[in-house]
Amino acid sequence: SAEEGSPARRAKLTRASTANFGGKPKAAESSLRQGFAETKLDSTEPVSPKTLTSKKSAAALEKPAESDAESQKVPPLPQRTLPGGFTVGERAVTLISRESQSQSLMMELGQEGNIVGAVERRHGGEVDLRLLVQFPKGVNWWLAPSQLSQPAQFGAARAAGIYGFSWGARVRSLVTLLKPQMAQQHQELWLGDEGTVIGPSVVKGKIAVRFDNCIGEWSIWPSLICKTEVYTEAMQEKIHGFTRGDRVRSLGQIFGARSFDETRLAIAEKEEGTVIGPGHSNGKVLVHFDADERIWSLNPKQLEPAS
Repeated sequence: SAEEGSPARRAKLTRASTANFGGKPKAAESSLRQGFAETKLDSTEPVSPKTLTSKKSAAALEKPAESDAESQKVPPLPQRTLPGGFTVGERAVTLISRESQSQSLMMELGQEGNIVGAVERRHGGEVDLRLLVQFPKGVNWWLAPSQLSQPAQFGAARAAGIYGFSWGARVRSLVTLLKPQMAQQHQELWLGDEGTVIGPSVVKGKIAVRFDNCIGEWSIWPSLICKTEVYTEAMQEKIHGFTRGDRVRSLGQIFGARSFDETRLAIAEKEEGTVIGPGHSNGKVLVHFDADERIWSLNPKQLEPAS
């Protein structure tokens, strides 16, 4: 017999470990193929529910668990409510325009922005609410609710007008002289001064008018202005029995206060002044008293001719 290290022994070991190329399968190889075919699941055979359940369970175990953000939808943050019933992020459209000191337009009528804040102040029984509106390019403005509109209602607000006037209307002053406290010399408003209606005022009931010749923007009562085309006729009208320039005297002590201040003011009895135009509301007369720079809107029954 051949030794273990002989060439014949090595050749026999080599042939046993190689595939059979003779075309006739060996018995051992045939039995192996048969066993493998029996363990292999044929796809054409029906699968029992038990087998499917076990497969799904295995797949569920192999599948990575979803994160909380994926498995649960995070609800949106609640909207923050502001004074006046407004909400942060609410869209609003301007009902007024704004100019810089150099008279360049900074905010246009109908410009849309987002409400981002609010501040509320109380003067006695009156509430002064201002809304901070952010416009494109980071421009922010404090505006009164009356100076804003919802986008869908902008057209209707424009059509309604402002106390009988419309945006862009040319108007003239019907008062002899108006000079607010701390006003500069050029900011005095005289009889006949002309300007343009630019929208509602921050003060309820008033109109914002931008007067010509650098007089500036004024918050003025509608009764103190008229349309330019009817100015001549308006000047000829009587003001509850008085005419502009009439000298009058107060009948008894009169108390009152400014629309933006709680300080109680008074006019002494027999104090004299000049009628300068119609009052702030129907049935009133506007009088500029000699004692100070204050202008009073009074009932004609509180006055008598000075001479």
